[in-house]
Amino acid sequence: MTISVHFDNIIYTLQKKGGASLYWQELTSRVAKNTSFKVKVTKGQKINRFLPVFSTSDIFHSSHFRTVISKKTKLVSTIHDLNYEMGLTKSSKLGTISNIWQRQNAIEKADAIICVSHSTKKDMLKFYPKAIHQPISVIYLGVSFGSESKLNINVSERLQNISLCLSKFALYVGVREGYKNFNSALLGFAKSQIAKEGYYLVCTGSKFNSEEEQLINKLNLKDKILVLDYATQSELVYLYQNAFALIYTSTYEGFGLPPLEAMSCGCPVIASNTSSIPEVVGDAGILLDNTQDYASVAKSLDSLLNDFIRNEYVCKGLRKAKHFTWEEAARKHMKVYESILDKR
Repeated sequence: MTISVHFDNIIYTLQKKGGASLYWQELTSRVAKNTSFKVKVTKGQKINRFLPVFSTSDIFHSSHFRTVISKKTKLVSTIHDLNYEMGLTKSSKLGTISNIWQRQNAIEKADAIICVSHSTKKDMLKFYPKAIHQPISVIYLGVSFGSESKLNINVSERLQNISLCLSKFALYVGVREGYKNFNSALLGFAKSQIAKEGYYLVCTGSKFNSEEEQLINKLNLKDKILVLDYATQSELVYLYQNAFALIYTSTYEGFGLPPLEAMSCGCPVIASNTSSIPEVVGDAGILLDNTQDYASVAKSLDSLLNDFIRNEYVCKGLRKAKHFTWEEAARKHMKVYESILDKR
């Protein structure tokens, strides 16, 4: 029996790049290749992001909480995090209310709910306890590249321009505001021995804002810290493969792809022992109970100057990362689709 699946690609109009977009691309491309599934796609626009979608398919799965108008179609909703409910996202009051409403509506109407970690499932049930009566599956994300990923033959011009900094550097990946706790990463690096030994700190994401620049100048690190804004995938792979360590001080993550990406590329991870991160990293990285204590960040960085300790984390990380594949994630999604149709 062929199962018809209607994928709603609206995430691509809402998010330039990020974990949700990557998840959607990796999932939908694999389902589309499976001959047991017939895939239909809706693009969606910002103007109709809150409106339900008409469908005649067996399954409707939206990339961002849209529901379905249909007498027979089953609705699947994916929950990545509960940032808005936890008050962690900077947004207008109307933006917060509308986002929470849309997520709540999708959860209440879903025939199956997919959470990207057990931590996210726990958070969802805290805010939406009635969901306990619905089918909930925890399906981890995969990793899109690894230690053997092939880079472009020519290293990007931007990387060539900072080649001196890439001789010895620690890495910070992603946005830096609020709960991402970037200041602890910055202060920890400043206090560390590696900073005194000539290492740089390379950051990805947006360009530094005025407050970040002021702090960097105050720490006398203007020539030791730089940002490679909106790094491409090939640039990220290069950075992961050559970094001394990833500093990931975020205090909340629904899943947290950067630590997994780093481990898959042989880059040791220093991260928070909170939310979903222990599920992803486990004992394959250095997990800190309080990353706001920047002295512990510095101490962790310095511990990796011991080649034996660093190599041990490299090996553990490579082994751990092999447990997270997009093939397995897609297989489990397709199993969810099949299971809710069996209950009709």
